[in-house]
Amino acid sequence: MKNFLIIIKKFTPAIILLVIILIPISNVFAKDVNIGVGIPFTECTAGSAVGLTTYIGCWYIFGVYLTALISTAVVGYGGYKYIMAQGNPDELMEAKETIYSGVVAIIVITLGYLILNSISGEIVTQAP
Repeated sequence: MKNFLIIIKKFTPAIILLVIILIPISNVFAKDVNIGVGIPFTECTAGSAVGLTTYIGCWYIFGVYLTALISTAVVGYGGYKYIMAQGNPDELMEAKETIYSGVVAIIVITLGYLILNSISGEIVTQAP
């Protein structure tokens, strides 16, 4: 858990900068934005005109898909490390921590989805 907080503190400025770059100020006042590059797994395709909330929702859906994929891979990698540990207690503990981290990430993704769905279902129901 301590490592997770260190990672969050380390990457928070980068995430804020990324959000500032992805949502230019000029688009905030626009009714519909014509995006040039499509966002995978969402309705935001290249050249489509979407509103700001739809655009943010598309990035959210993409982030959920990407994070779920990475978390599943982390759990799989932890399982592989657990199998390959062959009874070594240090390696078993490290493998369990890896699996735990992946499961916690999946739980956080699910809770985030449920919270946003209860606040505004329009954000999380963007059809791929």
